Amino acid sequence: MVIGPVQVTADADLGSVGARLQLVVTDIEAARAELAGKGLEVTGVQTLDLRDGGKFFYFTDPDGNNWAVQEIRKHVGAPLD
Repeated sequence: MVIGPVQVTADADLGSVGARLQLVVTDIEAARAELAGKGLEVTGVQTLDLRDGGKFFYFTDPDGNNWAVQEIRKHVGAPLD
């Protein structure tokens, strides 16, 4: 999960913005099927970029939080240690 430095004003309408929470998975189709199987309404998979890291789907949890799920099959960037 990524929790980032998003800063908004106290009077911001958070319902009008995109996903605020993100999960990263290695198999987006399996993750989508699992969440849909648990009764969540999920979007279809969108391929925004053909390179690794470019596939997403979205859902809203029962508390109204907007989530993005991104597929990254290989680690990209800094070392994991």
